[in-house]
Amino acid sequence: GVLYYRQGWYHDAARYFDMACSMDPQNAEYRSARQRMSNGTYNGNGYTLSHLSLTETEGNCALFETNEGTLENIRIYDGFFFSYENTASLCQTNKGNIINCASYSSVTGKNCGGLVHTNEGKISNSFFEGKISAYSAGGLVYANNGSIVNSYTNAHIFGKQTASLAYSN
Repeated sequence: GVLYYRQGWYHDAARYFDMACSMDPQNAEYRSARQRMSNGTYNGNGYTLSHLSLTETEGNCALFETNEGTLENIRIYDGFFFSYENTASLCQTNKGNIINCASYSSVTGKNCGGLVHTNEGKISNSFFEGKISAYSAGGLVYANNGSIVNSYTNAHIFGKQTASLAYSN
């Protein structure tokens, strides 16, 4: 599927993307996708992205770089996300809505959020369960300037400066 192009994809129209099945790119390693959701919706329909491994050696890492629309019903299972800088599993910067999303993953970097690095929008009914290794980390979100509703984390956090829900709130 288009989700796994090595160079990522970008769209800025008010479009609706539906995930139609679970995907498992096991044993494949990709660079961070640099995907931007702007005024559109990506609906995972509860299907699972399993064994997704994203590595970025020259910048930030997450499945989506920026969300200005809606990410909903996305499930990441047994994911691995690595960067020398800012790292999260689902989204680097959220300026829109994240609804009913979950990640069971390992996140490693300098500054990490389990699900989202920087939240300037709304996260609802979502959670992160997994391991975070970072200098500074928040279990669900690293920096929260938006709202978090009915969401939680069950993260094992290894780092010098850590917080269970949001490191910077």
